[in-house]
Amino acid sequence: MRDEPIIIPKWIWIIPVLLVFLILGYAFSPTDQDNRPILLLPDIRAVEEYRVAIVRWREQAQELDTQISTILSGKYGDDLFTRSRESQKMIDAGVRLIQNIEQKKTPTAATPARSISLRMTSAYLEAARTTLLWTTAPNEENLAKAQYQLEIARQTLAELESSEWTTR
Repeated sequence: MRDEPIIIPKWIWIIPVLLVFLILGYAFSPTDQDNRPILLLPDIRAVEEYRVAIVRWREQAQELDTQISTILSGKYGDDLFTRSRESQKMIDAGVRLIQNIEQKKTPTAATPARSISLRMTSAYLEAARTTLLWTTAPNEENLAKAQYQLEIARQTLAELESSEWTTR
């Protein structure tokens, strides 16, 4: 009797393993607006990843908006070097943003959102360009152009923010 191995039934170790997987799945599964878990099939996962990218692009556009507004506010005064350097950073950020959008693989369902994102980024890039023009030739006409382009960019940002793609 002492030579018999101790046999542990499978259900004794299967149940804790299943409970651990259920807890992990519940804790780390993405959820929809109603906090229901989303089944991540490949196409759904691609759309969810694109939605997250759009939210990130929106945040980057808001940062670009802040940079443009800061330059147009005259914060840097007559310091041409600082204004030019900040304007160059702003242009670079806009170019990087548009490149990120263009290089991201787009699921078919997200094509309209991609279009809105590209229009928004193009509008911010144009606002950055006119701000750079104002930086190098600070007159009322160039300031008015830059402010007008910034307002157009803000409208396209608002359009993106009102879409389903930026809400969870």
